[in-house]
Amino acid sequence: MINCRGEVWDYSSGFVICVDTGEVIDRIYDYRNREASVEEACSRIKLLKVRRGYSRKYRNYLALERRAKRLTKGKPWLRVDYVKLYEQGKLIKTITSLKSANALGKVINGGIHVVLDKVLKIIEDVEPAALARTERAKYALAYIVYLKALGKCMDLLELAEMFNVSQTTIKRLEEIANRVYSKASALVLA
Repeated sequence: MINCRGEVWDYSSGFVICVDTGEVIDRIYDYRNREASVEEACSRIKLLKVRRGYSRKYRNYLALERRAKRLTKGKPWLRVDYVKLYEQGKLIKTITSLKSANALGKVINGGIHVVLDKVLKIIEDVEPAALARTERAKYALAYIVYLKALGKCMDLLELAEMFNVSQTTIKRLEEIANRVYSKASALVLA
């Protein structure tokens, strides 16, 4: 630590790392809420300068952050999940729309997230092309299939409101759900 010119706080691994030697200096103990630590991680990574001695990992973090900001610039309906971005080291499933985030929040708060994930796995096995949709449309499709399995009726307006999609989209998803449900029930019987 005597010759250390700086330190980097790696929130994904939970360590403070020496920039020069790459040694672990300390462990990070963060008792604040997750959003505060994300903001601090973002500001800490912003302070890093790309120069000799910095590891490739941190240069990649900076490049990823710049790319995510460039992709969402001027689009207030999009949100970047920086924690997921830094954990994965990729942009995959880190930029989401606010409508999708709200719909997913409703599903999680409703307590049916686990069931819908199981239904999504079944849909993926039966008809994978049906999942080429936004996150909220995927969950709406899974919910429609789930309601069909329970034998319950669905209200188009209620579903459209719950998943932040149009009633036309719900009608299209219902057609797909009929196909998926007929194939899935055939697989269960076989």
